Amino acid sequence: GKVAGLTRAGTTAAIVSAGGRVVASISSSTAALVVGESPGGAKLAAAEAAGVAVIDAADFFGEGGVVEWRAWSSGGHPPPGE
Repeated sequence: GKVAGLTRAGTTAAIVSAGGRVVASISSSTAALVVGESPGGAKLAAAEAAGVAVIDAADFFGEGGVVEWRAWSSGGHPPPGE
């Protein structure tokens, strides 16, 4: 779904700068799915079925969100919103 205040390119850049990758499909090796406004049902369902963490875009991109992601993705603590 859309992320308030960011273009698709801006969203991608923020995820990449936090050490993440933007992929076209969800698999069991996906670390997390960041969902914006009105997320697509197929990716969300795939993430839930694969046991992938689902993080709200407001938590990920909000104050301290990218810093939280960096710590979580390196094993520091649970992802934002959990």
